[in-house]
Amino acid sequence: MAIALFYAVLADLGIYAMFLREFAHRSQPLIDYFSRVFSLGVVLVFISFVALLISVMVMPFPKETCIMILIIGTYQLVYKMAEGCSYAFLAAEQTHVSACLEVVSKTVAAVLSSTMIVLGLPLSVALMALPCVALGHFGAAYLLVSIRIGRPRLLFQRAELLAVLRPAGKYAASALQVPIHGRADVITLGLLLDAAAVGVYNAAFRIVMLLNVVANLASLGLFPLISKLYASSQEDARIAYHATLRVSLLITLPAAAGLWLIAPRLIIPIFGPDFIESVPALRFLCWLVVVFPLRSLLASFLAASGLQATRAKIEWVGTAMTVIGCVLLVTAAGAVGAAIAVLLAEGIMVAMMMARLSTLWGWPDVGLRVLMSGIGIAGFCLPVLLWPDMPIVLVITLSIVIYVGVLALSADIRNTEYRLLRSALNGEPETSNPQAEKRTEQPR
Repeated sequence: MAIALFYAVLADLGIYAMFLREFAHRSQPLIDYFSRVFSLGVVLVFISFVALLISVMVMPFPKETCIMILIIGTYQLVYKMAEGCSYAFLAAEQTHVSACLEVVSKTVAAVLSSTMIVLGLPLSVALMALPCVALGHFGAAYLLVSIRIGRPRLLFQRAELLAVLRPAGKYAASALQVPIHGRADVITLGLLLDAAAVGVYNAAFRIVMLLNVVANLASLGLFPLISKLYASSQEDARIAYHATLRVSLLITLPAAAGLWLIAPRLIIPIFGPDFIESVPALRFLCWLVVVFPLRSLLASFLAASGLQATRAKIEWVGTAMTVIGCVLLVTAAGAVGAAIAVLLAEGIMVAMMMARLSTLWGWPDVGLRVLMSGIGIAGFCLPVLLWPDMPIVLVITLSIVIYVGVLALSADIRNTEYRLLRSALNGEPETSNPQAEKRTEQPR
């Protein structure tokens, strides 16, 4: 999987992230600019596929392993094409279309591959479901882009492609660290320990990444909006920066604390008693539920504000720290050591990004939110402590009700975060000045 991820990065090189930011500063029609970016994406996917084929033929692995690398690599490349179409929806502020396609594609792929494995088919055959579903995802995304935005044109003139590729260099620097940063912990565990340690760590890490799927989609959907805000109004961008960080903390802090509390009751039902050793690792990794969304949001604000080069430097520093930390801590503490190394590296990256953005918009005022979150967390600990045998679904539901009730005691939170969420759910425009809005609501 780590080898296949490299070819997916080569097929991207940050051109679609660059597209979202640059489009906010351009006056040309969306489909014209997207056609140029999409054409370059097609070329990069073709080059990556040829490189994948050549690599598979010379790899010193068993034939079955090479076939699986080819299948997974093909899936990554086809999915990259579908993801490219999704960026057109993000630029057009139609994030819901992209999100629906993503959920359906992932669900169908998981069900199909799992069914094939249950039926006793070989793993290589079951994996074939992934590129097939990705191809359907790409076809549906391309069709919807053609209907809702316009049919992308393929423009393979050298000058056109180079004009798109040149400004993508800073984004490519971020993209190239993803395979190293994202798999350093697992690779280090496999090299220094054994497959059992990798399994223990992966069981905990999968739960955390599942909870971060929504946060990643939200950050991706916000990026074009942030870029437009920065291009039009620095003050609105500042307000959005502080508001999104406060909302993120209010949602993720209790989620992380709750995951810490129920870790033993979550690991065993999902993975079985053999993975009870994953609990200590999960109790460190659960705080990534707070850190990952913050880093994703801060990275989006850095890119949107023209600081993509700074973002890339910070991410490479984080990558180096992850690798060094894993090497030093894995031999001493196993999966827990890898979890600590990842958490420290991510936390330092968040601090560095926040420090850089503070020069633009100041440090986020989150003291009250952290305090109210702490009181709310203490409140929702009660169901876990008083009724330890209560079904986990009821515990989570009751804890959410208690937490929301505690937050509602704060007038500041009611007038800002609650109001912002209500406006978003009702599809109403949100003004940056609540008092100004009240003055306009005069009876006719």
